[in-house]
Amino acid sequence: MSVVLNNTGDVAGSGSVVLSAPDNRTYSRTVGLEGGANTTVSFGIPTANLSQGTYTYAASTANDSRDVSVRVRDGVFAVDDLGGNETVRVGDPMVFGAE
Repeated sequence: MSVVLNNTGDVAGSGSVVLSAPDNRTYSRTVGLEGGANTTVSFGIPTANLSQGTYTYAASTANDSRDVSVRVRDGVFAVDDLGGNETVRVGDPMVFGAE
């Protein structure tokens, strides 16, 4: 998840951006920016323990906040090509490969 921060003032400054997750976990980064500058701050959010659904995350600084909805879906895997032995003898292993 990424957040774009803008220093809308004329002088350099630093501050924290906090990302709040629906499970009450928070992730924070401290950023310094020159006046009028912007930067993108990225957060790696684990999804392995989330069920399918829509979750609302909030990004906030001392001066502003925004919410974003994130949809978690299951992975979808498709088999494009399946190949294997065309002929085998009884007792021999059959070997298949898929892409």
